[in-house]
Amino acid sequence: MIGVEVKYINCAIKVYLNALSSRTPTPGGGSAAALFGATACALAEMVVNYSDNKNKTIKKAKAALKRQRSLFMALMDEDAIAYKKLIKEKTQQAYKNASLVPLKVCSLSAHTAWLVENLAGLVNKRLLSDIDCAKAGFTAAFKSAKVNVFINLKSIKDKKFVNAVKKEISNMEKKIWR
Repeated sequence: MIGVEVKYINCAIKVYLNALSSRTPTPGGGSAAALFGATACALAEMVVNYSDNKNKTIKKAKAALKRQRSLFMALMDEDAIAYKKLIKEKTQQAYKNASLVPLKVCSLSAHTAWLVENLAGLVNKRLLSDIDCAKAGFTAAFKSAKVNVFINLKSIKDKKFVNAVKKEISNMEKKIWR
């Protein structure tokens, strides 16, 4: 069994999925949302790797996607840590922290979906279906993370914080998912 001290990003996918399917509180939906984002990044990276690497935009996208994938993978662990802390403490701050990690997944998903959307005209045309699959992956990451944000917001008494987070998510949805 994987504990939080073992980084999910260092585990084989089979080990991670077995942990995800087990009767343990972590990893859970927030961590899975981050994995969706990391998977979408990897798929978009594959498309970029088959495209014109002399194009400056493609070169920048390749570096950005690799960075984004690393961030998503780190969020897999960060979410599990925040949730374990929430289970132990159940304080308002723990609920806020547990909502902020999936909020980062939402933000990263929106930003990376926008990046990938803008690659469609530059990449190898035979791989446009993979670009569409990557965009679907970012949508899954965003929506899954959003569910995790909102479940934690229900327990937060600070209405100013709750409203600010809801507004931030709404703005992301307006920009990317029309």
